[in-house]
Amino acid sequence: MGSGLGGPELNEHALRHLKEALPTGCAHGYSSSRTCEIGLSEQAGFPYRSIIHLVEACVRGKGAVGSICELRNRDTSDAGAGRKDE
Repeated sequence: MGSGLGGPELNEHALRHLKEALPTGCAHGYSSSRTCEIGLSEQAGFPYRSIIHLVEACVRGKGAVGSICELRNRDTSDAGAGRKDE
C-alpha cells in the first residue's frame, strides 16, 4: 500500500492523519501532482484527480463542481455590493 517515490512507508506516514482532516462527506479530491494523486487516493480511500479536471468542470459548469464554481463566481461578482467605502 502507498505509492511514495521514497517508499510506501514514507507516504503512509506522511498521510496518516489525512482521513481525520477531511471534511465529512468528502468523496473526491484534486492535486497538482500525479504522484500525489496516487498516494492521496490510496490513503483517502477515494479518487484524487488532476486539478485540470476541476478547472474543466468549472469552465463547462458540470455537476456539483460546476455548482460550486457558479456560487464562487456569483460571490466574487457581488463582493463590492453593499459595502461602504472607508
